[in-house]
Amino acid sequence: MTAEQVSFGTIKGQLKEVVLGCIEKELKGKDYSAKDGPTYAHQISESIIKLLPEKSKDFKYSVSCIILNKSEGGLHMSSSCFWNSSTDGNIVERWENETMYCIVTLFAFAL
Repeated sequence: MTAEQVSFGTIKGQLKEVVLGCIEKELKGKDYSAKDGPTYAHQISESIIKLLPEKSKDFKYSVSCIILNKSEGGLHMSSSCFWNSSTDGNIVERWENETMYCIVTLFAFAL
């Protein structure tokens, strides 16, 4: 990492704001729909990926988004990555309303 490069820790809060902002923009005021769920997930992921380079171009980013109907069913998920913990990082944000959950996982890998 050069002197000009940004560390993940210094932008983590900004990245969380991007993630939550994109979720809110797409899902606020909407109910879960099996028909629209894939579109919601795609729109959220794409909008996040487009905004991340504005925060830092010192990383490669990976974003996944899950939209889940709020019901008695369960969901178990896990993510794992081999990385440099001093430069790379991840964020997992969970958002919910009365009808659905949205879980976004973001990985940032220093260049």
